[in-house]
Amino acid sequence: MDRSLDYRDLWTTLQYTHFSTVYSRTVGPTWYRPRKKYADPELTVASPPAMALAPLSELELQLLRRAIANDRLTLAKRRAPAVPGHPASLSSLPPTLLEDTIKVCFPAPCRPRTLILVSHLSPFYLNLLSPSERAEYFEMATLTVEVLEHSGVRSMEIGKDFPVEYYLGPRHLTVAGGRQMAGEVALRVLEMARQLGHTTRSVE
Repeated sequence: MDRSLDYRDLWTTLQYTHFSTVYSRTVGPTWYRPRKKYADPELTVASPPAMALAPLSELELQLLRRAIANDRLTLAKRRAPAVPGHPASLSSLPPTLLEDTIKVCFPAPCRPRTLILVSHLSPFYLNLLSPSERAEYFEMATLTVEVLEHSGVRSMEIGKDFPVEYYLGPRHLTVAGGRQMAGEVALRVLEMARQLGHTTRSVE
């Protein structure tokens, strides 16, 4: 029924514009108020200076290296060296753990309508990696998008070329960063909608 009546879109819209039906301890006794009534404390916050970002450097470096090691494991089958003169395509290689997970979590009819963003960290923290680590990090991100697309969902990288000024910290974006992300994602969503026959509007 949701396919025809869009119940989830309806209630999400009503919760934002008119009233909420879901209790949240974060807002306490005013949980029923429309979400648009709450101020966003980060709307005017600028990117913090380097001295404010530095205390997280050691922790973020550990997390980055752990993420690279994890991606190396989950995407290992896609990095297998090809036979000289016979490059392997994704379809000729065994599925990775990531692909198996996508197929379990997303029913086949949902995959073409699903867009998964592979978000990059602030370059302030990425620059803490060695050149070889950084190269592998970006390789893994690109490969993750390729594997996700091969599994049936849509995917794209976000933030690969974003400057430090677009970040409030390791991951969260400033208003400028959010607007840049929204613009890039909107183009991809429009492209998906056109491919699925929901609109005839072209992607500009």
